[in-house]
Amino acid sequence: MARILVCERVNLRRSGVHLERTCDMLTRAQHSIVECRDGLEVLSWLIDKAHPVDLVITGIFMPVMDGLELIQSLRRRGLRMPILALYDHASSLPAGLISSAASAFGATSVQPRPFAGAKLIEIVAGLLAG
Repeated sequence: MARILVCERVNLRRSGVHLERTCDMLTRAQHSIVECRDGLEVLSWLIDKAHPVDLVITGIFMPVMDGLELIQSLRRRGLRMPILALYDHASSLPAGLISSAASAFGATSVQPRPFAGAKLIEIVAGLLAG
């Protein structure tokens, strides 16, 4: 069982994976979940409160502090846990550009959504295995 921090737009209501469904799938897979609304809340949780996590899952496009800023901030602070960055497949930006930017900023894995729940569990297991 791992402690996983999930940060996504709370109002995301597309087909496929969104915040509640993501957390439900991970909980059923016996993981402990911490939910955050935006990147600033993640930084508060990890830095100010010094709560460790085994994995961060973040959306790329979020209000207040987007996923790219969050990833960069975590890496600049020396946090080395794996980071899974998710983006909407229907984004107006090219997938290659999104993936390249997130990887350059320090994301361990970058995935488009929506995808099936089994795929999420498989990706998470691989990231946790190192």
